[in-house]
Amino acid sequence: MKQRIVTISRTYGSGGRIIGQKLAEDMGVPFYDRALIDRIAEETGFSKEMIENAEMKAKNSFLYTLATSLGGTEMPELTDSH
Repeated sequence: MKQRIVTISRTYGSGGRIIGQKLAEDMGVPFYDRALIDRIAEETGFSKEMIENAEMKAKNSFLYTLATSLGGTEMPELTDSH
């Protein structure tokens, strides 16, 4: 089975977390959110702030690197055209 990694960029109050949780449930895959950053910080000893700052740099982010190294493919960014 191919590994599936979906990332959702969202703004505060947009309901992205609920959408992500529902999508993960429907796809039968794990859901990760800020808890993953907390776990990485705990396991590596890096500060949460350092990990969050690194994560804001999309193509240089840890999760982007992890996703593409596991066989994920880059998809074009979907934006609201309004």
